[in-house]
Amino acid sequence: MITFGLTQIDEQSKYMRRSDDDLALVSNPKSIDTQCCRKSLIPGLLKTLHSNKSESLPINIFEVGDVVIYNDKLDIAVNQRHICIATMATKSKFDDIHGCLDWISDCIEFEYKLEISTEELFIKNRGVNILYNNDIVGVMGIIHPYTLNEFDIA
Repeated sequence: MITFGLTQIDEQSKYMRRSDDDLALVSNPKSIDTQCCRKSLIPGLLKTLHSNKSESLPINIFEVGDVVIYNDKLDIAVNQRHICIATMATKSKFDDIHGCLDWISDCIEFEYKLEISTEELFIKNRGVNILYNNDIVGVMGIIHPYTLNEFDIA
């Protein structure tokens, strides 16, 4: 799968129920699809799930790619490599994604902890922060119906 580093502001913030504070904006975008650099891989996978929702379930996809995080205090944008895994099934289970996290942590030999996430991207109490050395290095959970509706998946 080939994805693009430029995207819509709404896909990175409003639809995801996240702030747009740390978006790296394009100063003179040529279209609505190139307003900002992506700060998350999740919208791209949700768009892929939307495009394939007529296919038989389950659908399991992943992407390893770069995102851009803008640091307002330092006035710089920083590239980071992220991984994103998504599954769509009639009965998706949190354990499916958690199993992927366990496999990745075994492969690169890091120990992590989980804590309940307050992020609105997820259904309440159905999302977790992934912690490494007490820093949040990722999230996982069941996407909120609002976001699924915005990406026309529900």
